Amino acid sequence: MLHSNTLANNPITISNTDKTYIIANHVDIFRDKSKSFTIDKIILAHSDAFISSEKKDLNFGFTNDAIWLRFSVINTNPTITQWMMMISYYFLWEIDFYIIQGDQIIDHKKSGILTPSKTYDLPNRLYVFDLLLQAENAYTFYMRFASDMPISLPISIISLNKLTKRSLSQNFLKGGFYGILLLIIIYHIYLFGTQKEKIHFYFLGFILTFFLIRFTFDGFTRKVIFSDYHQANILFSTFFPILIPILFFCGILFVLSFTQPTKMPRIFNSIFLVLKLIWFSFGGFFLLGFSRVIPLFPVCAVFTMIVIIFFFVFLWKLGYSPAYYYILGWVFFATGFVVYSLLRLNYIPGNVFFEVSMEIGFLVMILCFQFSFIYQANLIKKQKQSYHLQLIEKAEENAMLIQMQKIRLEEEVAQRTKELYDAKNKAEQANLTKSKFFASINHDLRTPLNSIMGYSQIFQYANKSPQAFQEGFQAVHESGKYLLSLINDLLDMSKIESSSFELLPDIFDLNDFIARIQKTIQVLAEQKNLIFTTSVDPNLPDAIITDEKRLYQVLFNLLGNAVKFTDKGEVSFSIKKTKDKGHLNENTVSIYFEIKDTGPGIKKEHLPDIFVPYRQVSSTKIMEGSGLGLSISQSIVQLMGGTISVDSIPGKGSTFWFQLSLPSAKKIKSRSTEIRHIPQIVSDPPKKILIVDDILHNRVVLKEFLTIVGCDSLLAENGHECIQKAIESKPDLILLDIQMPIMDGIETLHLMRAMNDISHIPVVAVSASVNGMTIQSILQKGFNDFIPKPVELYKLVQTIQKHLDVDVRYNKQNNCLQQKNVLSDISKPGQASSDNEKIDQLPIIDIKEAKARLRNDDSLFKQILEMAVEDIPLYIATLEENLFDRQPGKVQQNLHKLKSSFKLIAAKRCLASIELISQKIDSFNDDPADFHSLKKEWQHLFHQIKLITKGKKAE
Repeated sequence: MLHSNTLANNPITISNTDKTYIIANHVDIFRDKSKSFTIDKIILAHSDAFISSEKKDLNFGFTNDAIWLRFSVINTNPTITQWMMMISYYFLWEIDFYIIQGDQIIDHKKSGILTPSKTYDLPNRLYVFDLLLQAENAYTFYMRFASDMPISLPISIISLNKLTKRSLSQNFLKGGFYGILLLIIIYHIYLFGTQKEKIHFYFLGFILTFFLIRFTFDGFTRKVIFSDYHQANILFSTFFPILIPILFFCGILFVLSFTQPTKMPRIFNSIFLVLKLIWFSFGGFFLLGFSRVIPLFPVCAVFTMIVIIFFFVFLWKLGYSPAYYYILGWVFFATGFVVYSLLRLNYIPGNVFFEVSMEIGFLVMILCFQFSFIYQANLIKKQKQSYHLQLIEKAEENAMLIQMQKIRLEEEVAQRTKELYDAKNKAEQANLTKSKFFASINHDLRTPLNSIMGYSQIFQYANKSPQAFQEGFQAVHESGKYLLSLINDLLDMSKIESSSFELLPDIFDLNDFIARIQKTIQVLAEQKNLIFTTSVDPNLPDAIITDEKRLYQVLFNLLGNAVKFTDKGEVSFSIKKTKDKGHLNENTVSIYFEIKDTGPGIKKEHLPDIFVPYRQVSSTKIMEGSGLGLSISQSIVQLMGGTISVDSIPGKGSTFWFQLSLPSAKKIKSRSTEIRHIPQIVSDPPKKILIVDDILHNRVVLKEFLTIVGCDSLLAENGHECIQKAIESKPDLILLDIQMPIMDGIETLHLMRAMNDISHIPVVAVSASVNGMTIQSILQKGFNDFIPKPVELYKLVQTIQKHLDVDVRYNKQNNCLQQKNVLSDISKPGQASSDNEKIDQLPIIDIKEAKARLRNDDSLFKQILEMAVEDIPLYIATLEENLFDRQPGKVQQNLHKLKSSFKLIAAKRCLASIELISQKIDSFNDDPADFHSLKKEWQHLFHQIKLITKGKKAE
């Protein structure tokens, strides 16, 4: 006997046979967390624990509880006693249905996946219970549900006639849906069988998997396939969720079967690989329990579909027009999937539209894909037709070409004849231009060389006063600078032609810049009795940002040319601020530069040639210079964003002008101290710098520079020695030559950066040639800075100050030079009969002179001698090999190395032997005996060096 309190509140009153009665608002709910309560225990002990439902639908999502429902029904229709209770959701493992009237359980029915379908009240694809409800009697129903899937309970009570009509309409709609899918499946089976394309195979797998998923959700799998195989149905229902990973795995393969353009980002390949691994791994996760894994499916599914949609968006933007249909289809499918997943997870209320959202989304997606296939087929068809028409047109064109071949051949012969004639004229003009250029550059190179070599011989053979030495050294320095400028012009032109020319913008004082230009040109103008005027706009900013060196080069070229080609009159330089049509921002200023002269002018037909490299427009003046200045200037101005223009009237003069838009700056970078001051690096203790160079005199020059500025130095002649000394001594900075035998500077740097002990040491590249590399590319190799050869003392000091953060003090230069004996100890040419006797009269080594050259530093002197012992034998061996192979270029190189080494240590006899060999090589009268004499003198010198390094007195 049961207690009377088993009746539920808010009973459902049924009477209309055409109406569907939803029980959601009439039920009480109880959660059995142990899943062990029986109906007796529920009624007797937990009747008061039921809670009234406030939801419009009974959707509990994933839960490990058993769900109990209690509701009451009163039939007020006296003519109808048979009613049907239907649950429109398939994935319910256990359903227990108890009918209670009064205090008695009058019926207990079971259903669900675990219950054989043969025991059901009605053979329906879902769950239907037959209810016999007497009129005006109250019945209380208890229902227990358990499932590993989300529990959704769309329960309704309807009449048998209503159920029949509803089943027919739903089966008709479902049949149409599955019929369309079957037709598409058959169609793609046909396409795959005829075309053998993977895209149809993967798409077929995608549709078949979705077909099985929806077929199972709708309950048709059990009814159609497993109606007589209950255990097989349980096994299939248990492992049914594995179809979802298969569905998306096939979808990813379908997407990847498209030919991806080369412009497609590689990130898609990586993301799709990760997604394939995730969906493939989901199959094994069911061993951990289905309810733990299935909540991850919607998240991964949504992410997968978002990636696929973006993939087709990229294809569409790259010109693949059918991708539009794929985007639309995947958007519909994603929308349907998300809505249905939210419904099953109890995040949105249920209704008819939401229940079929996945079918609608998938059906629209399939239709969009079919439109895409048709569109793509039409594209291919149109392409074939277009190709066919092109073939016809080509055939017609070929026929016309055959007819016109004779005429064309005749025209071609005439054209080729004319082209050959023009090419011959151009070649002759090019040869003439090249000859003029080489003649001009030969003159310009030899002029400073004459000064350098002349003074070097004067210093060698004549005894001059310190003042004369000072003036001579100044002339050599100026000639060297001029020679370097010519070489830089050639290198700049080479960089421009190879597109490796670069600008190095920096902040500088514009007023100081203009003053320096004005001062330099004023001197040149006064030498020719020309009037030089400058007009400077007072509204110009104090500082601008651009490559100061290159802008100076442009203005110096233009103003220098104006002075050079003007014999009388004036040269004017104007610089002013202008308005730019480009609406510059407040930090940018437009500056107009103009150079006028009253020179001979340039004819109109010659104006296009003035900016052509290696070409100079003829005038009444003698041609001088390389002819590269204007071409380089034009290239620099173009890199800065402007163009040099020219206007010239023969006999009246020329005007050059250009306009630049440059960033202005408030901070003015201080300029370096004047050259007449000696820099001193202030540091206690002195900074220690490692010099690495395979040429001895290069190392000595840098060591002398560092000694002058107050730094200690270490010397290394190759990369291996550099690394060893860097580890042992931990220098503050390394000056590393790039081009060295065995292991070059770049390789040495890479090895150093891989060593923790020395990887932090700043390394500055020092080289005369970098094989076409730009400064930027050198820095990208890992160097902290770059100093070109020949090394300038002030550039070296600035670099050290930049990377070691030290103070620099500038002391006034002492203009008095120590008088040196530069009389040559070598006999003059033409006295070969007494050469050996004169050499024997010279000292083997002049220790006093050698020490004087090394600032009387005994330690440095011994160190130089030790390096000489290592380097000189190699130079002599290489010289012998080159003499034997008759390679004059390499012979001169090795003679130069030996001469530098012997002169540094004042090895008089060896130096005289080298001079003798060099003179005879130049006159093509070399004698093998001279080389043997050199080797003999070296043995004497080697013996003397050993004595000196051991602290003994030389013989």
